[in-house]
Amino acid sequence: MLKPMARPNSQSCILTICSGKGGVGKTTIARTIVKMLKKRYRIAVIDGALGLGGISSFYNINPESDMSYERFLNSVRPPSEFICRTESIRLIPSFSRGTIEDFGLDREYGRIKDLIEFLRTGSDLIIIDTASGLDLGLYEYMSLSNFVLIIVANDPQSISNGYAISKLASSITPKPTISFFLNMAASGGDFLDFNTKMLLLSRKFLQCELKAIGYMKFDRVFMQSPGVMELGSMLGNDNMENMVEFEKAMEEQLGFIIPNKPMILTTGSGTTAQMTGR
Repeated sequence: MLKPMARPNSQSCILTICSGKGGVGKTTIARTIVKMLKKRYRIAVIDGALGLGGISSFYNINPESDMSYERFLNSVRPPSEFICRTESIRLIPSFSRGTIEDFGLDREYGRIKDLIEFLRTGSDLIIIDTASGLDLGLYEYMSLSNFVLIIVANDPQSISNGYAISKLASSITPKPTISFFLNMAASGGDFLDFNTKMLLLSRKFLQCELKAIGYMKFDRVFMQSPGVMELGSMLGNDNMENMVEFEKAMEEQLGFIIPNKPMILTTGSGTTAQMTGR
């Protein structure tokens, strides 16, 4: 039986962003949340994509193996030696040119809590961007978190995998706040249908209510554009108000503020993301 790790004694919000399937936009959404909230909040990011270099690649950071998150996990060196400062955030980068076996980790995550305890000093929000998939490492990340955001694409396999993650997260005591984000939706109707299904499934089988906090419509031009790496850069001046609304939606989800109306994000190519309060 899995036993959750004790959560750090911290006032910081700890957010795990995960997905059961690769290629659904998980790291893009994580990068977007950082970009939007770093203007007002102190943010630390852990790149949990071991051996893959997930969110680190968005910042063009590929550390030497001896300065990576992987090395931190199997060493006794202090967390301060592994921190990169970039774009007003603190980042613990992962190594993108190796495997977990290269570092002899064997899925040992005993130092994660120590790292979060260190990062909580001077951080309002700690974001853990995980690798896709469901394993013991993800369970331990979620057990340390106040919030879990599951990114799914609008296809049956991705949704099924995402629901499996929500079941695992729901077994943690105390239970984190669990939400979904639907990417590549064909329409707002897809989002509403997905949200209804998640609510019904979670009420029936998990004895709780799991909701989707928002969605992004599929747009082939947008998905193929280099701008997908910088969602905010896709916004024209006319849409800056929508950017502010999107920020408020994320702040409400994390308990920072309470917005007073629905949140819409419109990209320059016409793609929209609607965020709803919890």
